[in-house]
Amino acid sequence: MYDPQDKEGPWPLKFEKEIDPAQTWKSIVFGHVNATNALLARKDIQINQGNQNGATPLYIACQKGHLKVVQSLLTHKEIDINKDCKGTTPLAKAMEKEHNEIVTLLQHHGSLKCN
Repeated sequence: MYDPQDKEGPWPLKFEKEIDPAQTWKSIVFGHVNATNALLARKDIQINQGNQNGATPLYIACQKGHLKVVQSLLTHKEIDINKDCKGTTPLAKAMEKEHNEIVTLLQHHGSLKCN
């Protein structure tokens, strides 16, 4: 089902039994908060699964600078903010890209591990 009033674009708000992993990536990559929230509401989403390069949805959102998507992802109880993509964490990527609000948000998140 699509919501034509959604100002973020024509993204699915309800899904059939199977979840399309491509929809997860599209909502994250393009910074669509409503679609991201709809995906997060599903019990069968694997929020820490990386793409073909190992990048997780959180990593991509941090790289792209999508603050609202990062905020939404951090509400998911299974989110692993320490999972890396080939040696780079979401925090390190946000720092590299100078997404300072995201950096602060991640630094204040309760599950950040410092090695």
